[in-house]
Amino acid sequence: LHIRGNQLSSVNPNLCKLTTLVHLDISENQIAELPANIGDFQNLVTLEAQHNSISEFSEGLCTIETLVTLKLHDNQISSIPAGIGNLVNLCELYLQENKLKTVPSEIGKAQNLRKLYLEYNQLSSLPEQIADLRKLVILILHHNMLSQLPSCIANMTNLLRLSLNDNPLDARTLEIIQTEGALALVNKEQQDTGGSKKFDSIQRRTTLRSGGMKPIISRSSTLNPSIMRSNSVQSFKTGLDAPTAPELDSKKKKKEKSKDAETGVPSYSTFKFAFDSLLEQQDFSKKKKEMLKKMSETEKWSLLNQYKGSTLELLRSQPKKESRLSRRSTNQKSAADFVASLKEGRVNKNTMNRTKASLKDNKSGWASKFVEAGGISALSQYLTNCTLKPKLSARDHS
Repeated sequence: LHIRGNQLSSVNPNLCKLTTLVHLDISENQIAELPANIGDFQNLVTLEAQHNSISEFSEGLCTIETLVTLKLHDNQISSIPAGIGNLVNLCELYLQENKLKTVPSEIGKAQNLRKLYLEYNQLSSLPEQIADLRKLVILILHHNMLSQLPSCIANMTNLLRLSLNDNPLDARTLEIIQTEGALALVNKEQQDTGGSKKFDSIQRRTTLRSGGMKPIISRSSTLNPSIMRSNSVQSFKTGLDAPTAPELDSKKKKKEKSKDAETGVPSYSTFKFAFDSLLEQQDFSKKKKEMLKKMSETEKWSLLNQYKGSTLELLRSQPKKESRLSRRSTNQKSAADFVASLKEGRVNKNTMNRTKASLKDNKSGWASKFVEAGGISALSQYLTNCTLKPKLSARDHS
């Protein structure tokens, strides 16, 4: 059930009578509290209630043992109930951008938790029991009030991402975070180096393991370390050299380009898809998305590398460059031309292939233009006419 972005101020308690409901999205409304009988959703797997004004983490939520994903970020929640440990199937918990001051020790009982987002809160400490989360791979804690970390952090060797920037930690810890990254605080001596999955996951933090590709960021990069480790827009600082003067000759410009290549920051066009996908995947608030989109290319690349676990997947899944055929088809004929060909019966195998490629690529909204020009009805009519013919011509058959 999706009732996202409807300016709702409350949730009707009768909604909880839908006991077989699996997914509920009530995000981006003006809801101040969840219904008292929220626990009646005994089959709920995903609850999205982010970007509201919810002030209390309902105890009723802790009775829904089927919950796998719980999104409560960007609300007004000030505490987490001890019953959080009852959510034994919970894998993802989003509580960033709230008013949390503590995390209950019972959090360690949520044994299947893999992702825990707690940034932009008011946390001053963490319970030692957080290390009991053996499956946790992402722990985000930046922009809090942590002055010290529990010693158990060193034992959380399954972590693939740990963010601690913008906390009032001691100078030594901050130096390690800024120079080596927060994951350097994890005790590497406890990691398996015998080719196990655990060791492989650690290797993936720095190196692309497919096809012998180079690391995402070169060791020789001149980027300020604070860029690479911070998720805060305000804390990004560019460590690149100043731009060259316009009167530099072509030889000097070539040298400057080679220097840029050494920094390890690729052209924005090569990672734009991954960056846009990341913004959508992380479900940032609208305001934060706008701020992130205004960053420089260097800052965008640096932020992208904060999410290394998903960055590699996003870069690999980036659509391939369009084929020569699809470029030719899009350039040769407009959507209206294709529709005209259908209406006049001037269709052959190549025409249909070009139409298919153009619809799939959807460059400049080609698919919408095709529909607006009457493409669906024209195609339907053409196919109908073909079925009425006693014998198909070679063109019709193709």
